[in-house]
Amino acid sequence: MIRRTLTTLICCGLSVYASATSPRELTSLTDALPANRFAIELIVFLREPTMGAPIEPLQEQPQIIWPHDVMALTTQRSQQRAQYSDLFSSSAVNSRYCHVDPDAFLPDFMNIVLSNGFETELLNEFSPMGSQITLSPPLSSAEANPLSVDPIDVYEAQPDTEPPQIVTASAISQAEKNFRDALQSFNDGFDANSWQWLNDDQLRLQDQRRSINLAPELDVVFHGRWQQPVPARDAPQRILLPVQTINLSAQFTRLNGHIGITLGRYLHANTKLWLQPDPATNAYAELNESRRMRSNELHYIDHPLIGVLINIEPIDADPTLERSWQDLQEAKSLTSLE
Repeated sequence: MIRRTLTTLICCGLSVYASATSPRELTSLTDALPANRFAIELIVFLREPTMGAPIEPLQEQPQIIWPHDVMALTTQRSQQRAQYSDLFSSSAVNSRYCHVDPDAFLPDFMNIVLSNGFETELLNEFSPMGSQITLSPPLSSAEANPLSVDPIDVYEAQPDTEPPQIVTASAISQAEKNFRDALQSFNDGFDANSWQWLNDDQLRLQDQRRSINLAPELDVVFHGRWQQPVPARDAPQRILLPVQTINLSAQFTRLNGHIGITLGRYLHANTKLWLQPDPATNAYAELNESRRMRSNELHYIDHPLIGVLINIEPIDADPTLERSWQDLQEAKSLTSLE
């Protein structure tokens, strides 16, 4: 099962770039990007029934069962802390000098100087005759006597009669290299920020959330955004929605659920939520819906007690990648004119 899922994820992410032998053969930047990478954002809110409205009937069967492949995401901030936790800070030495790596390589003579407690300032006045360091092999008389005029062989380069040949990469080759580097950096950035709840400053549905908060009978209980390579229809990866215990009123107590996004001819969002007014019993209200979607469409899933807003956006190229693509196109145009 795991092997099938991984195979599906890999195959679903292939792009036209795989069939091109070099970046210059691409006809569009989109061809270089996998077609299954999306950012998903959703808002979950509860609706308190108005006076006199019919109460949603609760059910006890079937019993609530969690899928075996549900995944709990961490937060982006936690991932960033973990990623940089092994970095060390510079340390002060004698309040004047700093070192970064305590295991940094030092030449042998520096190890001797430091181990014997020489002041750092004396290094600028280092004299072979006045030093306590024993050199091997010993200095020659010319080297030991600073007033000696004995000749010391010094290598002097002979003038070159021919100018050196300058080898430069062609403009198209350099543009291709820059594009590959920018594409690799872009892909690495996507991988580093996938499968985690992104920070609040990356949320795009803030206006919709504010509109929901204006309604007194509606209460937002979760708002999150993450990105992922979306698997095929037959291999969903369900994401745990971190909304478990709430105390909005005596009627709403516990909410659990998960969502899975898959990709076939269309995007599909499979949302399942359980609302338990009284966690001491097995009775619950359920929202269970599979919705076919297109990217960049805002969808609303309705329920007498629960509401969900979902938006799925494709991951577009960043400005650095776009600039490298434009430079590549300009280099191709110049090459065709030569």
